Amino acid sequence: MEYSRRKWNIVWLAVTLLLMLILVISEMSGSFRQTLSKESEPIQWILCNGEKETPVGFPCKIPTGSGDSYRFIARFNANPEEDMSLGFYQEGQKISVRVNGQLRNFYQNQGKQNRYEIISLGHLSGDVRLELGLCNQNTILFGQVKDIVLTSVNMVSRTVTGRIAAELILGILMFLAGFVGLLLNKIYYKTARESYSVSYISWFVVMFSVLCILRTHFFDMIIGLSPVWYFLENFLLLLLPQFLLMACEVISYPNIFYREYQGFNFIYRIYFVLAVGLTVFGQCTLSDMAVWSILYMCVFFLYIGAFGFFETKIISRFDHNKVVLHSSLLKTIKTAIALYGCVVALNLASRRLYWLFLISAYFAVAVFFAEIFNQIKTLERLKEEINQSKVSLLLSQIKPHFLYNTLNSIRTLIRIQPEQADYMVYDFSRFLKANMNALDKTMIHFSQEYEHLQFYVNIEKTCFPKLNVEYQVETQDFYVPSLTIQPLMENAIKHGVLKRVEGGTVRLRTSQDDNFWYVEIEDNGVGFASEGPEGESPDGHSGIGICNIERRLEYYCNAAFFIHSVPGQGTFVRISIPKKGQHHGD
Repeated sequence: MEYSRRKWNIVWLAVTLLLMLILVISEMSGSFRQTLSKESEPIQWILCNGEKETPVGFPCKIPTGSGDSYRFIARFNANPEEDMSLGFYQEGQKISVRVNGQLRNFYQNQGKQNRYEIISLGHLSGDVRLELGLCNQNTILFGQVKDIVLTSVNMVSRTVTGRIAAELILGILMFLAGFVGLLLNKIYYKTARESYSVSYISWFVVMFSVLCILRTHFFDMIIGLSPVWYFLENFLLLLLPQFLLMACEVISYPNIFYREYQGFNFIYRIYFVLAVGLTVFGQCTLSDMAVWSILYMCVFFLYIGAFGFFETKIISRFDHNKVVLHSSLLKTIKTAIALYGCVVALNLASRRLYWLFLISAYFAVAVFFAEIFNQIKTLERLKEEINQSKVSLLLSQIKPHFLYNTLNSIRTLIRIQPEQADYMVYDFSRFLKANMNALDKTMIHFSQEYEHLQFYVNIEKTCFPKLNVEYQVETQDFYVPSLTIQPLMENAIKHGVLKRVEGGTVRLRTSQDDNFWYVEIEDNGVGFASEGPEGESPDGHSGIGICNIERRLEYYCNAAFFIHSVPGQGTFVRISIPKKGQHHGD
């Protein structure tokens, strides 16, 4: 309990510090906006596209086609004491600046590098007509101008930062959400599938937050290095769908929509390889290929929407907490997709819709946080149930009749075979010690579990001479949840071969292939009816926690559990442990 409380303290400390950082940035952006409102008057810009003139606010839509020309015109009263500058982000356009009809600047950027332009206009006085002419040299990925800043030279950076504060804070909040998801995944998640899903979702949000911050062009203005940011923006747009696809793998379990999921994954990987190849060989630009990744995500949105019925399908496969966990994962993925859509829309929307999408993005981040913490609560309940089941399993093994048989056998052997009695006392003490140690461990090396079950088998063979046990252990280099293999051997012995008058044989085999480790237990005992509950013996007594063991195998190492029994012939059990995501003990 103390360790759990300490983990929570660490988590909340990290969250508090990051929230304080956000408040500081918010205060700074507020001061920027206040300075802007004091030192500059709002300027009305007019977008001229051909013969059409439209008053615009920012952000505003612009033509996106290659060769399209358009102008922004503003009229204002200039202060002759101020050295004026014009700041805006250009995406490979030819640029011309005219002041009162006279050409001041002309740039031909060759359409290769996007950058934040700060153009000095010098000292202007009186009524000024400013005209910014743009001509697209290539198709523009996002047909939008975020803002055009017209202010004194020493105010450009502060003015721009104030105007992009809302998106900067959104990017920081998204980064915080992804960071918290990664942190809590590291602390709380134990299962391979859920861990991978949350990890990929969190990395998706972290990288998308970087993309969101890059799209504000803050680093372009402060640091420069425009080619680096341009490449990183478009590469992230290409890469992001892969992380979301990998996160969705868990919700295809148990094979619901699995073929469709694999199809989407395969198509995207082919597209990614082709995008890189075509860009390297100059057949298209990186930004062109990035557009297709957005269209791919739009199709994938529909695919995720069809997962809605998944929540009803899993009810018959998992317990309640598992259902809640997977449903929450599905909501988290949908939230991440909604966040992606809102932020992409921010770069496409006009002024009227911009604030709607911005508020929706903030709401999506809040929902993401809520779902992450909902998953934590569910995981805590699930973990508590798993721990209780392990304690129940341990207590079920120390039964009065087992203690009676063991101690009575030791008492008999002391008189006739003192040396054998000594071996039996050693096996019994090591068996009890191993059981006690199992309370403190989650995953143990198979060699430890193998040693544990041998202590138990030695005791039973001493008590029941007709019992025969064979080992075919080909590999031991993997981990299993503590108290899983030995109880299965106990089931095979007590509810299988010992029910036969003539005794019988129990075989333990281990093997492996490229993807799995296998543990097989087979006996030629009395068996049980296949339509009966798993682990139920013919006399109506349930075996030692078969469902309990299966649940822990799936929770801790994503192992598949198979059991088949034929009355009068015996029982066969196979555990398939995937090599991918194998945990390495506590």
